[in-house]
Amino acid sequence: MPAVPTTVAPDEPGAVDTPIVARTARTVAEPTSTPLPDPSPTTTPEPTATPTPKPTATSTPEPTPEPTPGPLSPAQIFDLIAPSIVFIQTNSGTGSGILIEGGYIVTNAHVVWPYNAARVVFKSGEEFTDVQVMSKDVLADLAILGPVETSARGLRLADGENLPIGTETYLIGYPGETEAFPQPTITRGLISRVREWEPAGITYFQTDATIGFGQSGGALVNDFGMVIGISGLINYDGNFAIVASSADISPRVDDLILGGEALTADRGIPFNLGRFRVEDSLRTYWSQGAYVINEPAGTRVDVELISNTDSGLSIRDLYGWELLSVNESVGDTEMGSFVTEYGSPYFLIAWVDSEVSTDLSLTSNQRLIAVQDPDDGAVLDLEIPYYGNIDFPGDIDYLHVNLRQGERVSIGASSTLLDMYLTIDFIGAEDQEVVVDDNSGLGFFGADAKVVFEAPFTGSYFVVVQDPDGYAPGGYLLSMESAASTEPLTTTTWASTFEDPEDSSTTSLSVFGLNELVSAFSSLPDSFEEVDPSELDLSIEALGFDQLFSELAVFLSADPFEMIMAASGPLTSADRVFFDLSMSSTGIDEFMEGFLYGLEAQAITFELHDSALLDSTNVGDASFGAVVDFTSDGVRLVVEMIMFRRDDVGAVVYTYHEPRENAAVSVHEVALMLDAEIREFSVTR
Repeated sequence: MPAVPTTVAPDEPGAVDTPIVARTARTVAEPTSTPLPDPSPTTTPEPTATPTPKPTATSTPEPTPEPTPGPLSPAQIFDLIAPSIVFIQTNSGTGSGILIEGGYIVTNAHVVWPYNAARVVFKSGEEFTDVQVMSKDVLADLAILGPVETSARGLRLADGENLPIGTETYLIGYPGETEAFPQPTITRGLISRVREWEPAGITYFQTDATIGFGQSGGALVNDFGMVIGISGLINYDGNFAIVASSADISPRVDDLILGGEALTADRGIPFNLGRFRVEDSLRTYWSQGAYVINEPAGTRVDVELISNTDSGLSIRDLYGWELLSVNESVGDTEMGSFVTEYGSPYFLIAWVDSEVSTDLSLTSNQRLIAVQDPDDGAVLDLEIPYYGNIDFPGDIDYLHVNLRQGERVSIGASSTLLDMYLTIDFIGAEDQEVVVDDNSGLGFFGADAKVVFEAPFTGSYFVVVQDPDGYAPGGYLLSMESAASTEPLTTTTWASTFEDPEDSSTTSLSVFGLNELVSAFSSLPDSFEEVDPSELDLSIEALGFDQLFSELAVFLSADPFEMIMAASGPLTSADRVFFDLSMSSTGIDEFMEGFLYGLEAQAITFELHDSALLDSTNVGDASFGAVVDFTSDGVRLVVEMIMFRRDDVGAVVYTYHEPRENAAVSVHEVALMLDAEIREFSVTR
């Protein structure tokens, strides 16, 4: 069964906000992913020793472009640039890179994370199976690989910031590739506008040149054949790309090659050693015990957590998907098991619900490799910027700040890769005293956080930074300044974000529950019967619907076979923004990524026959539809899908049937049934 399509992948950051719940119930959020269809090696590649010539840095670009005879044709630009654009492959994803002088390759940090080496293929077919990742800057999302000895020409990173809006540009890279020796692609667009990310001093070009997953690290080229940017970000609906300017990136590249220190260097993920039994001590409520499990695909992992207070553990894969979450008992033992699907690292995160130092014991049948996080326990000072890093999916960083009673401060967190979420807490605080913020800091994509806080006493406070989407890696900038007495305080708290469905006085996220979901399909033909999803080995978590939805309903018609699957759930304000952006997409690729990932995750072999956009007119306030025709295990099926939002309720419906012209119901009809129920619910609640 397919997973809910997302617009987020390991090499394309995005955001789907997860509603915050009570402090004692940890929020688990999900990033998205672009896994390889057939993950190959089941062990993490180690870089082979390569003779390294004396580093030579590219020169910082001059503001005036080199003179050329005139604009080049798209074919000429492709012939000039494409031989130096490389395909990059790791155990868990693919991306693009740019060969520069000295045999070095520039790409995005998130393309190669968390590995120390990657496979590199040139357009000519030249292959390097184990190229060293020599340096990363996760704040600027940069990585340097190599050097490699190749006959391909190193490209110069040129300054294009003086180009006017409307300048024709081209993106060259390897989007959506599954072949072992692919060819690069070229797409054309315009410089639509220029965006500035002031915290890191990076200019970004916005272009409508088509971008897809795998394009990260590719080149943005002007019509004179000059590389003016490195692609890395995509907006939610996929209609435009955000490309870092070479003028700002080039000095950083030079510095990284020459051994300079990045503002937020990737600390790396440990792959070796580890123990079967770990004793740990978590000092605060916000502390985590984080461990890597690095085993081949198909390995069963059993874990046991023992603590003298309420504790829990979760396991996430490299893309942030939660595969296991256990928090069933108080002051006793938590146990769980899962089977690795890929030969890439998994992350076990343990926590305790205690404000004092608590000892815990972890035992597993596989080795647990401890992850160290230097951000935890660091100190944030006035007027001194702090550069931190979300090191792994689900990482929560906590810093200390000392304030005087009545002191007002403004604390902000900014990032391009992460959706910042800030919390101000202190020992002994009640839920209504813990201040939180998601997007008040606006920022590059409106995902920065900002809290204005007045200290109720003189003492130490926690400043907690996290990405509710669970994405990693990502650098962030944390700052604290004195706030004027006229600046309004942040009023959102843990208490105000907690949702109790039985409390009628709480209306910020009304629950469209299972009864309402099932009621929406009361007018289905008599041949359809509601079935318990568990009877079909279906669940919200297994299908990936828990990213956004909380309820699942399934209906079957036996002869001829037809199945309807629907999920729904409440949306936060940030979720609604995401829906309005992503549902306006005309990119079937986003749906296909999620659909194929769902099949691959269940080890289903399939042959894809066709896919297309599907009409979703008049469904919800924002909607997106697609249809996929495929054969799996000798059975041919057509899957139709519409995902939509109505007010603060999100929903997705799927219909599965054999290929035929007249199915009992169309997905459009089913979506309208559900939308009508949600509309009525919104009016009467």
